[in-house]
Amino acid sequence: MPFMFNPIKTIRRRLQRSIQTKLAIVLLLVGFISLSCLGLLSVWLGKTEVQNEVGKRNREVAVLVSGQVSSYLQSILSDLNFAARSFMAVNPGVDNEPLIVFRLLKKASDQTYQSLAWIDRNGVRRSFYKGPLANMENQDSNSGSSLLDQRPLDMSNDPAFLTTKTGKPYYSPVTFTPDGLDPVIFLAVPILDNNNTFMGSLIVEANLKKVLEIVNSVKSDRTTVTILVDENSTVIASSTPEGIGNKLPDDQLKRSINGQVGSTEFTNRTGDLYLAGFAPVTEIAGWNVIVAQAASEALSGITRMALIALAVVIVAIILISFIAILLSKTITRPVRELAIAANRITTTGSLDEQIPITSQDEVGELSAAFNGMILALRKTRQALEHWNRELGHKVEVRTVELTRTNEKLELINDQLERANLHKSQFLANMSHELRTPLNAIIGFSEVLQDQVFGDLNEKQLRYITNILTSGRHLLNLVNDVLDLSKVEAGKMELHWEEFSARQSIGEVITQLGTLAYKKELKINFEVSPDLDQIMADKGRFRQILYNLVSNAIKFTPQGGMVKIAAKIQPENEAGASCALFQVEDSGIGISAEHLETIFESFRQVDNSYSRQYQGTGLGLALTRKLVEMHGGKIWVNSTPGVGSTFSFTIPAVTPNLPTFAKKPEELPIKSL
Repeated sequence: MPFMFNPIKTIRRRLQRSIQTKLAIVLLLVGFISLSCLGLLSVWLGKTEVQNEVGKRNREVAVLVSGQVSSYLQSILSDLNFAARSFMAVNPGVDNEPLIVFRLLKKASDQTYQSLAWIDRNGVRRSFYKGPLANMENQDSNSGSSLLDQRPLDMSNDPAFLTTKTGKPYYSPVTFTPDGLDPVIFLAVPILDNNNTFMGSLIVEANLKKVLEIVNSVKSDRTTVTILVDENSTVIASSTPEGIGNKLPDDQLKRSINGQVGSTEFTNRTGDLYLAGFAPVTEIAGWNVIVAQAASEALSGITRMALIALAVVIVAIILISFIAILLSKTITRPVRELAIAANRITTTGSLDEQIPITSQDEVGELSAAFNGMILALRKTRQALEHWNRELGHKVEVRTVELTRTNEKLELINDQLERANLHKSQFLANMSHELRTPLNAIIGFSEVLQDQVFGDLNEKQLRYITNILTSGRHLLNLVNDVLDLSKVEAGKMELHWEEFSARQSIGEVITQLGTLAYKKELKINFEVSPDLDQIMADKGRFRQILYNLVSNAIKFTPQGGMVKIAAKIQPENEAGASCALFQVEDSGIGISAEHLETIFESFRQVDNSYSRQYQGTGLGLALTRKLVEMHGGKIWVNSTPGVGSTFSFTIPAVTPNLPTFAKKPEELPIKSL
């Protein structure tokens, strides 16, 4: 595969491995960004200043031109008002001599007035003259009157008549001469008598060629244009004749020149940007003068300045590049020497290196610190070697001591195991030897209690009953000791079988019914319909349940309640179903600190109420071991003064209720 040069990867690798390159690039970027920002800021400020100055100049020129146009229109209006007043002064009350009024306006030496009409107070046009009024110069009254059109014409709805009838002058929209070069406007003024009574209207058609001359009188560069627009944004006059009669091209400009003096920017039809100043013509509402200059011409100086700034930035960047490279080499050379020395120490492990100090700046301080670090490492290594030797010696001594201690512990453990085995064997043998005479005592006591060999008096019967009760209690104690010894010695075996949990619960309740009856306790049990068959040692299961129920009866006060509940528990981690059994009482309860100790051998809760009853604390310990042998677990929840709930689990066979199982109400005892 041919070698492919990747410049981006090369630069990235160089940046990762060289501080000099990073430092040079950082210095270069700082200089470039600073100079670029300075140049851009200068260009932007210069451009803003030029735009403001151009806008201000154009605005001032627009104000000047609008003032001249307003003066010219005011002069026309003054002529008309003078003629209207003169008409009433020269010929008051005469309505059919308009030639006098026409000749009052013939003084206009230019071609401003192109036609004139007189309308009486009723809105009827009485006389109309078409043509320059200067042509009436050499005509007498009779010949002049032949140029008039004196046919009556109703103009009562004409805007000029309606406006002047209110006493205001009238300005018509601008039109253009047939050649399209000169703008034309109709002006009208009211004719009033000495009492300011409306006597008619005087209408004149004025050629605004003078306005074109005013607009073209603005001397500027070739990219500056001056235009006059009317209220419809139509160009009336312009320094570029081809624009006369057109609409303004930019809506933004139309909105900006809303009868105000100001500056703005707009784009013409060809897309060129212009900087414009504008001012209204105060004489006619909606007329505005706009002076605009091409932005490219106005900002040509800024463009040259930007090119000069760019050249300065490029030269400065080249100089900064050389300075950055030299400076980075000066700074990184000592750092590189430190790196080489550190690498040599790492590779060889020698701490005899010393970096020469050539400067008193931060790099010199770094070199001195590096030399100090090497010296400290050298001392640390020597100390570590000394302590390693000491530690090795101590470890050897300690190892010998631990070996001897372990041998002694093994010997003691063997002795303890043998002693524990002898204890279990002794307890098992003694329990077996004790049960034989106890069974004889219990048997003969039962015979005497039944009075088989003769009647007994009350005192004798009471003594025999005490002997029988004590014998049975002692036999139960011996049985518990024997069972616990078998469990601890690992000699107890479970005989697994399937049997009805419901039936076994009923048998235990029946067995303990007499004891509950004496204390007036109520025993209830509730077995879930989906639970019946369980897999366990039937005898040991009854022993577990017997111990828990008998304890509940023992520690429940007179008239209390004991409740037995059983149900299927959800599958455990191994995926097997379990039966959950709970024995709840309303007894004295157990405090939180004793909840775990009650399951220990030969432990009883130190409670004044519990001391009323005999016991060695073997029942719950044996019960816990039997539950654990079945693969279940046992726990207790209790509140002092309220009662306790003992719960344990046993493997269940199936959640289905067999057809041969008895229903709860068919059991011998449901409640006592």
